[in-house]
Amino acid sequence: MTLHNKKAFTLIELLVVVAIIGILAAVGVVAYNGYTKSAKVNASKTNHSNVVKFIMTEVKKCDLGQELILKYSFSKATGKLKYSNDVCPDIVANKVSNVASAFHNHFNAPPTCNPHGLLDGSGNCKQAVAAGGNIQNGSLGETQIHTSGSNIVIVTKVSGTYNVNDGEVIKNTIQIQ
Repeated sequence: MTLHNKKAFTLIELLVVVAIIGILAAVGVVAYNGYTKSAKVNASKTNHSNVVKFIMTEVKKCDLGQELILKYSFSKATGKLKYSNDVCPDIVANKVSNVASAFHNHFNAPPTCNPHGLLDGSGNCKQAVAAGGNIQNGSLGETQIHTSGSNIVIVTKVSGTYNVNDGEVIKNTIQIQ
């Protein structure tokens, strides 16, 4: 009888390799989750900053005697945008709620999805920019456009949970004249 000298892995060697792969996978998942969480926070901060800068820049057009025309609505069926009338008369008349509404419409024609990937009751993405409301009722990552007197207030909860006292909230105020 001849014995063949076959080379193979032992059961212990295979179990060690599987255990190592499991440990590496667990570490990788934790690192990936941390990376995606910080990316969502940074995207929320960037959205907030872009909204503030855009509103400040566009309001200045009225001071320069230019028209302020914003996106008004978007039709998914036709793929066409509609635009507002000149918003400057509302700024001059200090109709802050009309101005805030015009900017909300602009940022949601078509809507931008919430950077935290939240969905509404229909399974569609929640808006990244919302009108009015209260930050206490707002979604994580949602930039809200409020009015207060003759000011437009932009508030974003960039991190944390739905608990109002948990997480980071950033806020900017733009005076409308």
